[in-house]
Amino acid sequence: MEKAIELIQNGGMQGYLAYENGIVIGWCNVNDRKNYRYLMTMFEEIGYRTEQEDNLKIKSIFCFLVAPQYRGRGVAQNL
Repeated sequence: MEKAIELIQNGGMQGYLAYENGIVIGWCNVNDRKNYRYLMTMFEEIGYRTEQEDNLKIKSIFCFLVAPQYRGRGVAQNL
C-alpha cells in the first residue's frame, strides 16, 4: 500500500476511481505505456518494436479493481 501511495504521489501510477455515493467502488490503472517497465520489458522480449513510437504519447490500461459487490454491474466498462 505504501508503495502504491508513493507511485501515485510521484506520478508513476495514474488511474481513475469509480465512486457510488461517495464511496470508492473501483479503480482503473492507466498511464503512459513507457511508464510500465514490466510491460515494456515484455514487449522487448517478444520482439515487439516500440522505439519508433517513443515520440507518441500512448496510454495503456494495466488493471481494473472492482469491489466484489459491484462486479457485473458495468463499473469497469464505465471506467
